[in-house]
Amino acid sequence: MEDIDAAMPLLMESLTIKKEIGEPRGVASCLRQIGIGCYKSGDLLQAETYLIDALSLNRETNDLFGEANTLLSMAQLEREQGRYASAWESLQSSLRIQQRLNTRLMAEETLDQMSQLLTEWQQNGEDFQKAIGTLRTLSVSEEQIAMLTDKYAAIGSTGALEHIRLLLAASKPPED
Repeated sequence: MEDIDAAMPLLMESLTIKKEIGEPRGVASCLRQIGIGCYKSGDLLQAETYLIDALSLNRETNDLFGEANTLLSMAQLEREQGRYASAWESLQSSLRIQQRLNTRLMAEETLDQMSQLLTEWQQNGEDFQKAIGTLRTLSVSEEQIAMLTDKYAAIGSTGALEHIRLLLAASKPPED
């Protein structure tokens, strides 16, 4: 918490400078970082405000990488708030952008968050079959899902492994 407290004034100062010099992508990055800081300090409402502003600016400046990152942050916030369907939509949108940009490492992180979200979603008694079905519209590689399977096997997480198996099955087109 001390790191966040120390970082926030610096981020606010950086935001002011980025605005003064007219660097909209830098402004969006600062807004996202401030949103993350608010999230980590427990101010979810303020975090959402900053992330929405960052996302708007990412889209306005056509900063796809920034948009994908902001959507990932937004998904974490939505998941924390128990808004699983919204979190899922944010993760899907982020993954689609990442696939267009061919950002493999970030896509793997997103798939990791998707599997964690599915686990939590199911544990909270939510119907997540629709989310599983939507993976058919995404180009999730078997290599990406195999990486996640290995990761969860190493930590002994059988619930997450089941969801990864569902991800793998859902990523394949249905057989006729």
